[in-house]
Amino acid sequence: MTTRFLILVSLIFITIRLCAQEPTDRVDMVWGEKLFLESKNILPEIIGYDSTGFYALLQDYRWAVEHYDTALGQARREYLAMNYGFRTRELVALVHFHGVLYLFTSEMRFRSHVLFVQTIDKQTLLQNGDERLLIEVPDMGGWRADFHVTLSRLEKKLLVVSRTIIWGPKIQEIRFMVFGEGLELEWESGDRIQHDKKIYSVAEFLVDETGNAYMICLYYQPVLLQHFSERKNSYLIVAFTEQGNSVNRYLADFPNRYIRGIGIETTLDNELACAGFYSPSINDHSIDGLFFFTIDHEYHIINNLKFHEMESYFLKESMNLRPDQEYKYLYSFYLDHLVLRENGNFIISGEQLFDQSYDNHMNIIVMGLTAEGDVMWERVIRKVQNHAMNTTHNYASYALLAPPHWNKIEILYNENLKNLNRDPEKDLVSFVYNSKAYLSCVEIGEFGEMGKDIIYLKKKKRMLTPAPLFYYDMKTNEMVMPALHYRKFKFMKLTFN
Repeated sequence: MTTRFLILVSLIFITIRLCAQEPTDRVDMVWGEKLFLESKNILPEIIGYDSTGFYALLQDYRWAVEHYDTALGQARREYLAMNYGFRTRELVALVHFHGVLYLFTSEMRFRSHVLFVQTIDKQTLLQNGDERLLIEVPDMGGWRADFHVTLSRLEKKLLVVSRTIIWGPKIQEIRFMVFGEGLELEWESGDRIQHDKKIYSVAEFLVDETGNAYMICLYYQPVLLQHFSERKNSYLIVAFTEQGNSVNRYLADFPNRYIRGIGIETTLDNELACAGFYSPSINDHSIDGLFFFTIDHEYHIINNLKFHEMESYFLKESMNLRPDQEYKYLYSFYLDHLVLRENGNFIISGEQLFDQSYDNHMNIIVMGLTAEGDVMWERVIRKVQNHAMNTTHNYASYALLAPPHWNKIEILYNENLKNLNRDPEKDLVSFVYNSKAYLSCVEIGEFGEMGKDIIYLKKKKRMLTPAPLFYYDMKTNEMVMPALHYRKFKFMKLTFN
């Protein structure tokens, strides 16, 4: 009797282990070693890899750099030296650029803000002591510069930005520096922008593989009676091209249309594409359609401006409406990704988010655009997820993998295990962190064809839960994603065939 019982227990255990990763020809999964979060419960952020493994940045009251071996086990850790005499540096970025680890730190002086860079030895993870000053920006009217470091999509160029916002006279002073291999400075340029109404702090930066660099920021937002005028909100794009010798500004400003999300991406011929959502309604959460345009660097003009209004069938599917319900616009969808495909087309995606304590991460919308901005197809991925606001990590939302040599994309997200054999006529059961779940992988092809696989089953609550938002894109057909159970976690490496 005892022997039979032990055999039965062993079979059950083996079955559970085998079912944890679902067999599929499209995805291979390799698990790393068991690791533990430090006292602040902050996940390490992988920033690069080479033939020896992965490098990550960790904050545990002090900043540290970690190295994981090829089996995704922690090999070693070193804390960064951030104190220099009586001065303490602030971390700006740690990047892996052309096979070298570069540490960017800043220091506030009496009347200026200074940016430094130094390398880190990959063998010891110690700072090499080869620090150099990149830029010192004097304070302007009591306001100090912020520094930003951005890599190009294929990580061939590195952009350093200093941006000073002078709130009183509504001026922003920007300085761009683009570096190549060996962190050799290729060009440096700047611009001074005068805002006419109000200045806004949020901005995004982009650099392409040829060294062209861009900034996009909110330029104008109507208030009170200004909403009744033809002019709605507008975004400013500043383009640095021709090795920084040409600086031009472009305004995304559409009469009687509010911009409800905007993104920029370079094209195959190194021009700039811009796309996003719009709505004529004053309602901040409404979306009526999609806009698209490109910027011609030769003639310094906006080309291919197009507006695509959402079809009624797409609205119904995206909003989970019954056949007898009507809706004039999408509600509470936010732009997440605008990505270039190998053939020159684009993919744009967004997610429905609600500011509430339940069902706050909902459907995903994905659209395929031609290089000229025409909509080829529209798809909806239905999901219902909860993210408890009082938890440290967000296991909801999704990860999008879109390597530059692909025309397809992969979208990964968690679902409640009860949806596995759900009746299609019934509503989806919401995913929550501490429930049984599975990791879905939806592949959308070049022409909008969709396929779905289950690549991980969490059949017991004590099993690990993947966290798609914290994935690392290896720029190939591979990605690394953490999976957690309280303070225990592992990295899993996914290879897509």
